[in-house]
Amino acid sequence: QRFAARAATVPRVFSGSDTAVGQAIGFATAQFAAVPDCRRKVIDISGDGVQNAGGPLPVARARAIAAGISINAIAIESIGLTISEFYRKNVITRGGFVVTAQGHTDYPRAIRLKILREIARPMG
Repeated sequence: QRFAARAATVPRVFSGSDTAVGQAIGFATAQFAAVPDCRRKVIDISGDGVQNAGGPLPVARARAIAAGISINAIAIESIGLTISEFYRKNVITRGGFVVTAQGHTDYPRAIRLKILREIARPMG
């Protein structure tokens, strides 16, 4: 709760509505160099818009795949765009998945579902 309260007071770094999915994937991919013994490499992306800024998404995604990294996503459907389909076609990797949040208020449910899907082992 303290973290949430503090985060709520921090000004946004970006004043526009830029969405740089490729840049985010590129940055996250580079972070795995610091943990070479990592057994499972997963990048989680969430957003409510298609890429409209940053480096090329296909290049960043291909580098992540080459590095053995899986990409999962939460698509926030809030402004009339089909973000879930954008993530399915352009972002997630083979074996990855998209969870859809119906607006920002549905995000807590979606993130819980995503985390459970990532850590739970199917039984039966």
